[in-house]
Amino acid sequence: MAPDADRIGLGASNGSAPDVAWLRDRLGVVYLHRGRTPAVVEVIELDSNRQPISRRAFELVGPAISIDVNAVGNLVVVATTFGSDPKASGEVYDINPGELLAEFPLEDGTTTIDYDTTGRFLAYVDGQGIARWQGGGQSGVLGEGFRTINW
Repeated sequence: MAPDADRIGLGASNGSAPDVAWLRDRLGVVYLHRGRTPAVVEVIELDSNRQPISRRAFELVGPAISIDVNAVGNLVVVATTFGSDPKASGEVYDINPGELLAEFPLEDGTTTIDYDTTGRFLAYVDGQGIARWQGGGQSGVLGEGFRTINW
């Protein structure tokens, strides 16, 4: 059962700040409330005056630490396990019903993702500090010694 969006504040109960992404196909924002298991996503659509017109929330399959929106408007998150040997994978959700559509591999320890302006190419940093990209059926390394990345 998805939590009631009116009861979810901006920020997790443990004090960590939410990760934020802009919607691509309409005016609005998506918040990932990390620090909860399963993680909670909150979608806030805005009118042309940037006033909220709808607000809804849904739970992801498990914990997550980073969020963005791809070219077709689906939500993409870094799903992770915590501990001394963290595992990571990408999960793609339909943003409206919150349904898990697909999963894809990411290197272990991935903590941050960011799509380019087209929403087609994903940049991310793995647990070894290596900046990587993937998209269009291809992938590669951008460089080493990174903590975070933005296109």
